[in-house]
Amino acid sequence: MPTAVFECIRQGITDCVLRHVEVTAYALKGRSKPPARRSLAARYTDGMMKLWLIAGAVLAGLAVAAGSFGAHGLKDMLAANGQAANWETGVRYALFHAIAILAVGLFAGLPQAEPAKTWLAGAGICFLLGTLIFSGFLAALALSGVRILGAIVPIGGVLLLFGWAALAIAAARSGGR
Repeated sequence: MPTAVFECIRQGITDCVLRHVEVTAYALKGRSKPPARRSLAARYTDGMMKLWLIAGAVLAGLAVAAGSFGAHGLKDMLAANGQAANWETGVRYALFHAIAILAVGLFAGLPQAEPAKTWLAGAGICFLLGTLIFSGFLAALALSGVRILGAIVPIGGVLLLFGWAALAIAAARSGGR
């Protein structure tokens, strides 16, 4: 019995309880055992892959829309304020890092060692937060002209650098060929 308790703690209490209820239900029906469930690692990998692919696709779409809006709808205002370069830089970095997030999503679907998964998740988080802060505050600066917003932009840049470093570490620890 203690082994089952430790196994439940290791797998996650909820998953383990649900599994034991399922096994008991099948036993009461006279069946030998329920169909095999996918491992926690496989479900985690699928979830991470889906998360980063959706986040990257949404971010890329927003970057294209912002670029188009800046080139057509905001062109005169950005030129008059001298902020066209800030808008363009924010959009460019958003699009580049949306592609990086898509790459994280694709890499999440590959078989990897546990440390690589952790670093890969960290890379995705840094890319997403870094892009939102860097590009978001550059866009806010370009639209409002409030200079203090420019002081926050480097925080996003540092997160983007951490994201690239985490991606490199994830690749080094992947254990692949």
